[in-house]
Amino acid sequence: MKGFKSFARQTDLVFGDDFNVVIGPNGSGKSNVFDALCFVLGKTSAKGLRAEKSANLIYNGGKSKNAAKSGEVAIYFDNTDKEFPTDTKEVRISRIVKSTGSSTYYINNKKHTRSEVVDFLHHARINPDGYNIILQGDIIRFVEMSGDKRRGIVEEIADISVYEEKKTKAFSELTKVEGSFKEAQIILKERNNYLKDLASEKEQANKYDEFETTLKRGKATLLSRSINEKKSKVENIHSKNASTVEKQKNLQNVIDTNKENIKIAKAEVKEINDDIEKKGDAEQVAIHKEIEGLKISIATEKSRTDSLRGELTKIQDRKSQLKGSLTELNSKVKALKEEEKNKLISQRQNMQLKAELQGKIAAFKKKHKLDGENSADTEIEELDNKIDELQKTVDELRVKQQDMLRSKDRLEIQIRTADEKIDKVMSVSKEHADEIKALKQKKEEFKKVTLELNQVLSSDSSLASQVGNARSRMYFLQEELAKIQAKKASIQEKLGGSLAVSKIIENKKRFGGVNGTVSSLGNVSSQFAKALEIAAGGRIKSIVVENDGVGAECISYLKQNRLGVASFLPINKIRGVSPDKSLDSVLKQPGVHGRAIDLIKYDAKYRNVFSFVFGNTLVVDNIAVARKIGIGVAKMVTLEGDVAEKSGAMQGGFRKPTTTGSGFSQNEVNEKEAEIEEELADISGVLGSVEKKKITSEEKITQLRDFKANLEGDIIRIEK
Repeated sequence: MKGFKSFARQTDLVFGDDFNVVIGPNGSGKSNVFDALCFVLGKTSAKGLRAEKSANLIYNGGKSKNAAKSGEVAIYFDNTDKEFPTDTKEVRISRIVKSTGSSTYYINNKKHTRSEVVDFLHHARINPDGYNIILQGDIIRFVEMSGDKRRGIVEEIADISVYEEKKTKAFSELTKVEGSFKEAQIILKERNNYLKDLASEKEQANKYDEFETTLKRGKATLLSRSINEKKSKVENIHSKNASTVEKQKNLQNVIDTNKENIKIAKAEVKEINDDIEKKGDAEQVAIHKEIEGLKISIATEKSRTDSLRGELTKIQDRKSQLKGSLTELNSKVKALKEEEKNKLISQRQNMQLKAELQGKIAAFKKKHKLDGENSADTEIEELDNKIDELQKTVDELRVKQQDMLRSKDRLEIQIRTADEKIDKVMSVSKEHADEIKALKQKKEEFKKVTLELNQVLSSDSSLASQVGNARSRMYFLQEELAKIQAKKASIQEKLGGSLAVSKIIENKKRFGGVNGTVSSLGNVSSQFAKALEIAAGGRIKSIVVENDGVGAECISYLKQNRLGVASFLPINKIRGVSPDKSLDSVLKQPGVHGRAIDLIKYDAKYRNVFSFVFGNTLVVDNIAVARKIGIGVAKMVTLEGDVAEKSGAMQGGFRKPTTTGSGFSQNEVNEKEAEIEEELADISGVLGSVEKKKITSEEKITQLRDFKANLEGDIIRIEK
């Protein structure tokens, strides 16, 4: 034995072949010898070895305070008869316990596990929890125990209890099998119910297929009619084009005839000029008049020719326009067919996704029992109140504990002060003046250390209370922050909307110029949240991009991957709506909160986007205010989400309240989140500072206690 309990140094105990006895006074360590035997043979219970925990089995240092780092016990067996399954003549089994409480086992100086050591000892019929060692009280307990328990001990010694354990184990496994069988029956029952639900869902799906087939037929009929109409228009255009070509040929013939006439007329003019030179003035005047008449007729023919050429140019332009219209109509027909095909695929995917989501939501609610979440919140709040009350009680008990410690220290000082009054010390004081002087000095130091220790303990208690309060507040704020973040996440999930929008937002880095949805770029007050969401309508899920090139790239991506359809608002192309000045007087009327675009906060670069989304929509208190202003004056949205269009159409009624928040981010939620994060940062800083102070205080307490213990030892030594 070495470092085990009272055996500080290595102690060897040699057993003889006959009867061996260990004798000695009380407290000399006789029982520790038997504890060492139980320890090395693998007994695991620390209480069975008369210790609170395994680490207490190590030598604590006694008065010298020189504690051992570990405790070791080794036992040597004679193996000449080959009781143990090894060829060595001597078997050494040892066990070392460390200050952490963990144990290490060795067989012939080779490391093994406890189970391996127990199996090894079993070959020699040695069991650490058996009856190779009879401890104090075992005989009395054996005499007083019932017959059944005594029979159990006999069975254990005779190795019959192994079969009883196997029987118990078999019954346990049988019970588990029965439980598994019952679970299987329950699951089978649930599966049958699930199959019934599936049958009803199948019936609904069949109905859906029938409706979808009817819808397809109707759309096909509509497309067929539209195509026939387009074909008739194309035929009309072709016939018009043919007649126009014929007119063009006729006009060209007229132009050619006129050109020939002009040439003939010019030749005649030349002949006339030659005759004029030959003839006299009278005839010349007459000829000049005739020439002027011919010039007038030539100018008339020339202007008519120019007008015919202009008409011919117009006819050619009209012909090219008709060809372009024909090409455009063909492309539109093709695009309509492709769009119809994509819509059918998207509709099928949406229906399937909707069914899957509804199943998941139902399963999630059922699994987490979300129907009773309000009661759970109430119970959590009650538990938090109880925790606060218990924390206050703990703080009061800590204060009382410190008061009792201070009282104890005062009593110790009084006891030690009383020792100075003993007559024996007074008689010795003359002989040991120096020692007494040193003793008094140490006692003064002891008093100072005691007072300082009390102050530090009081300060440490206060710091512990501060740490507890700070942590409680921090946990509360963290829970509040988690709730707010969950609310924001649900808002963003709602805004994600369609698959197409969510995929574009997820891959925004890939496209470069994607800024986000309209809803994510604006902040509103909770008072106007519902009104602005209704006012934005379907445009709230439109994706804002930097330019039309990015929008075209996104559309191409959605087409290639068949992800559905999304709307894009390019900043460089989108045009805002000019404010309607006629509504300025309406804005001053009671119950009118203002234009929708003025009630939302956004970056200045998105001015045209939000102007396009909201236009001149007004936000009013209710439908009564809208009627007072006049239905049809402007588009108006009430705080409850009712709408009065400029066309005169009205929409409204009961809207089921939602817990996921509005379409736009709410200022209050963002401000509350920032406020909580700021307070959390402050509390974390304060908590870190207080914890550092507490660590310093605890180190100071340890130092003072050690110094106090050393002074106490010196005082006792000098007094003796």
